[in-house]
Amino acid sequence: MISQEERIEQFTARINQTADKRVKKLEDAASQLLDKEVSALDAELEAKLQNRLKFEGERIRSVSNSEITALEAEAKRKISLKRGGISDAVFQQVEKRVALFAESDGYAEFLKRSMESFALLFKDKFSVFCRKCDVETVESIIQNENIDCTVSSDEGVVFGGLYASDSEGAVYVYDTLDSRIEKCRKEFLTIADLSV
Repeated sequence: MISQEERIEQFTARINQTADKRVKKLEDAASQLLDKEVSALDAELEAKLQNRLKFEGERIRSVSNSEITALEAEAKRKISLKRGGISDAVFQQVEKRVALFAESDGYAEFLKRSMESFALLFKDKFSVFCRKCDVETVESIIQNENIDCTVSSDEGVVFGGLYASDSEGAVYVYDTLDSRIEKCRKEFLTIADLSV
């Protein structure tokens, strides 16, 4: 049986592989579209230039450059929208799978490991925050593991997991599924070259 960390690494690797394939297809399609549009525009402009007087040539080149710039800007805008769509589609699937994990039997073990890590990190009493539906499970872990901390719900934790703070509230440590998804999203955007 593979560990949760290995699952997460495999899961992230699969996301990165899928994203790389989708990004490559999108870039190829966008490049072909841009090449086709630029070629068609170049051919049209060349025919116009042959039929015009010499002094009109400079004006036509100026107009054609403006059109090409506008087409390039429009193509870049479309690519940017498609990139955003890819990212959203990928992370909708990620969020669905994470939600399924939060309902699985392995989720309680994930919470327990987080609590054990927090207990090692914070030597004194500390506070733990989680989803409202996880409070009872976390309280059970606190009691079973004899950990000196308080637990509170936080609506900011959407997908699950925990975060903790020291008794003064000066140091916060996050081990939420939300923070892991956000970290993966940022890495995905950078690795897949989808950041704008």
